[in-house]
This record gives sequence, C-alpha cells and structure tokens, in this order.
Amino acid sequence: TRSEAGARYIDAYAAVFSREQEIRDREGHYMERIAPTAFDRTLSQRGSNFQVLFNHGRTIHGDSSERYSMPYGVPAEVRADARGVWTSTKIMDTPLGDEVHTLARDGALRGMSFSGQFKSTRAAGKHADSGLNVKERTEIAMTEYGATPFPAYGEAQIVAVRAEFATYTDDELRSLLADDADLAARVGHILAGLSPDTGRSRETSTSLAPERVALTAEQASRLTAILTRKDRT
Repeated sequence: TRSEAGARYIDAYAAVFSREQEIRDREGHYMERIAPTAFDRTLSQRGSNFQVLFNHGRTIHGDSSERYSMPYGVPAEVRADARGVWTSTKIMDTPLGDEVHTLARDGALRGMSFSGQFKSTRAAGKHADSGLNVKERTEIAMTEYGATPFPAYGEAQIVAVRAEFATYTDDELRSLLADDADLAARVGHILAGLSPDTGRSRETSTSLAPERVALTAEQASRLTAILTRKDRT
C-alpha cells in the first residue's frame, strides 16, 4: 500500500521526447533528440528497477562522489508518456534524502537527468538554425536518474514535491487546493469519477499525485467536503 505516514515523493521528468537540444560532449558538438520510443525496451525489461542518484553520483566538477553515489530515493513508478519519461520517487529518510527533498520543495533544485547507454542512434539531418548535425537517440538503456543542478534538457524537471495524503491537515489541504487551481480541478475530476462503492477497491494509495490518485471512501469524503467549502468561499 501507499499509506505509510510521513512518506515523501518527488515527481519529475527524467527525459523529454522530440525536443532538439544542443549538446557538447565526447561525441562532439551537435543537436540531440530523443525518440518517443527510445526507452520502451529498458522500461519493459527493468520496470522501475533503477538507481536514484544526485547529479549522477558526481560532484559539480564531474568527479566521482562517494556521498552522491548513495541513492537518495527509491523509484515508486517509472513510465513513458507523451512528454517523456515520468518518474515518481519515494525519498529516503537520510541526510542526503532530506537535503534533496528540501531543495526541490523550495525550488532551489529543479532539474532532472538520467544516464545509461545509447544503444541506437540515427543521423537526422541538420538543425535548421544552427546547422549542427542532429542525432536522434532511438534506443536508450537507462541505468539511473535523479535530480541535478545542471540538466541537459530544460524541460526535464521536477514537477511536484508531495507528501502522503494522511500527513496533511484539513487547513493544509484547503490551502494547497486554493493555491493551485489546476490541482483542485484535477482532484475534483477524480472525485467525480469515483465509483459510489469507493471503499471496495480504492485503498491501495493515499497519494495526491493527480495522475494516479486512489482514495478510500473516508478520504474521498474529506476531499469533497474541503473542495465544496472552498467553492463557497
């Protein structure tokens, strides 16, 4: 279940698809693009079995770091969608986990990245503006992902920092929903689509992740009351 009190999660895109990004590395100076199917094989084979490392286990100078080579989280879900590789990570109760969570929560750390092996690449012509060669990564064997201060892709970023539903008071939930109209709308949509028999099959998750919320009948009633009270203010 996902009901352990106090659990913390970071939701983020580790990679984005179909965006051309200027890259300088040992392969040279070029534009890179990741195909939407590039991670299909590795996700099919590994599921969510990836390491979660800060800055690829390295210092900002690129040197190996004993501290950063220790995982700061455990993947709860890793999947590809229309935008890219979406990850949900449970953050560990360790000093490094606490630091990454605090920095992400307060907006000081926003970038995400991944590392692995580019198993298939095809030449995709020249970039219209820069004239650089475009390399399309058609298959990538990802081994790890994690937060980084220097992401290669600006759109590979943290999108939500959240805690378990049970850790919020009613006032905190009311404030959260009042400050985020999009979240309130999505939660309202989820509540509207629940089966009347919410207590039968909705007890596997108590997360506020909009894409995959599952609620007990008691939690659904609590959120409904908060949203209704918010609408009347």
